Amino acid sequence: SYVRSFSTYIWFMPTLPRKNNRGNDSIMENEKNNHQHLANILWEHGHLLSKIIQGKEKAGSTFTSYFDYVRPARLVGPAHALDLIRGRKAGYLRLSFTLPEDVVSLFPDDVNLLSTLKKNEKAMVDKELFARLREKAAEEATALCVQHLRECLMAPPVGQKNTMALDTRLRGGVKIAIIDTSGALLDSTNLHLYPPLKDWYGSLAELAKLIIKHNVEWIAIGRGPALRESARLIHDLMTMYPDFKLSKKMLSISTPPYLPSESIDESLWTAVSIGRQLQDPLNELIKIDPLTLNLGPYQEDVHPEKLKIALDEVIKDCINKVKNAEQDPRIATKKNSHRHQRNKKNLKARLPFKL
Repeated sequence: SYVRSFSTYIWFMPTLPRKNNRGNDSIMENEKNNHQHLANILWEHGHLLSKIIQGKEKAGSTFTSYFDYVRPARLVGPAHALDLIRGRKAGYLRLSFTLPEDVVSLFPDDVNLLSTLKKNEKAMVDKELFARLREKAAEEATALCVQHLRECLMAPPVGQKNTMALDTRLRGGVKIAIIDTSGALLDSTNLHLYPPLKDWYGSLAELAKLIIKHNVEWIAIGRGPALRESARLIHDLMTMYPDFKLSKKMLSISTPPYLPSESIDESLWTAVSIGRQLQDPLNELIKIDPLTLNLGPYQEDVHPEKLKIALDEVIKDCINKVKNAEQDPRIATKKNSHRHQRNKKNLKARLPFKL
């Protein structure tokens, strides 16, 4: 009965009136405005300082230019902002925003307010500043990824020629695929370029047999862990057999394996894709999700959704250029090529003035 009466008391207990939080809300809003105001002053009139963290000089040697870096915050270029953010993220650089001495006298009240901020409040101001710096860096990273993809899509196709493609992987050996003029798989093999199964001269002989058998004209080398050894192997092949009329090209983008429409062995998907990419880059790359392409080291610094929107626009633009042009813009004529225009300009500069 005691428990029942107590529960009844709790059930019918009148609700207390809520406290008025308008005062607290206004205080928090004022603090937020102060932090925003201080961040604006530091961004417009302050300097960005970068220092190497003690003991990280050797590990962070790639960021040597930023070991003792001072620059007005609003004048930091997008490329520099990208490198600074990457160095800070890797744990090599310590970044901070400060006001120079000649600016301190212009904002005495703000400087006093900045000096009296608590640790958590100062962190909020720094968070706002680094967000602006990251936004500037993301613009540069997106531009680099877009430029790289555009160059790969608009690369001149070699056309309908028998092609040998190398998928330069370590595990399981280097996969070799021979594709014909239509992109169909003709033959394949597997080479081991690293111990304990290394067979260098046997690999050269195997490649020579395939080239003679299928009349190969082009060799496409994909980017992978065994890229260096694969490139050396092809160099030795062309040196050892100078009668082979071969052309080689190293692809500047690594593509993930995808499921083709034909029934091809799963281990050869990437090799076949590399060969088709050389024959017609645009036709092959549009089949793959652009986010899965390896567009360079700066791809991690961009939000995936924003990057996908930018990459999709580039793909549409390249497709429309090729579709609507009378002549394929990927195939540069001798008259309009950059090298021809440069040589023509240099020739004019060397001619006598009267002529």
